[in-house]
Amino acid sequence: MAEIICSKNKALKLKGIKKLELEYGYVPIVDNNWVLFKVLYCGICRTDAKMWELGHRDLILPRVLGHEFCGKVEGEEKVFIVWPAKACGQCEFCKVGKENLCEDIKVLGFHLDGGFSEFVSVPKNSLILVERDIPAHLLTFAEPIGCCLNCIDGKIKEGDDVLILGAGIMGNLLSICCKERDANVYLFDPDNDRLRKTNSLREELNIGLFDPEKES
Repeated sequence: MAEIICSKNKALKLKGIKKLELEYGYVPIVDNNWVLFKVLYCGICRTDAKMWELGHRDLILPRVLGHEFCGKVEGEEKVFIVWPAKACGQCEFCKVGKENLCEDIKVLGFHLDGGFSEFVSVPKNSLILVERDIPAHLLTFAEPIGCCLNCIDGKIKEGDDVLILGAGIMGNLLSICCKERDANVYLFDPDNDRLRKTNSLREELNIGLFDPEKES
């Protein structure tokens, strides 16, 4: 392992439960298959909040969190989103294209330092080139939207009735993805305040509300 010392690199590091600290540090570069990556934007996943609040049995501290990020390879101008993992490439899952189920997967922001930093090391094969003119801050949604698309791929088609339980961020993103498939989408959440926050989205996309009392 080689190390690149970045004296100006600021990283927000989780050092204990509810203990985030800003510090200057180094960025490790491993062999020739990793690159020094300048983070432009990084989203905050509910998983990040959970690890800050409760930790995780497999999380070894200290750790730089963050796995929903985009940026540039240091010294270049192209923008990439990052598949936030390094699969082994050798197990049976990897051999059939199911790297997300890899038996020895290492996840950035969990097993390895992630995007709550100015610079981070990422595997070259985790970089996905952005070929459209999309505002960089929106690219942080690539990973959660990828999860939504994986959920509905081959299952939702035009005219289907889809009930989505939960009006949080993932529920809203899933609603958008289903509407893109021309499905009829209905949203339910017992929290009226969360539903209220979806008013403009539901009006724009013609998303209905599901009322279990009326249905019964």
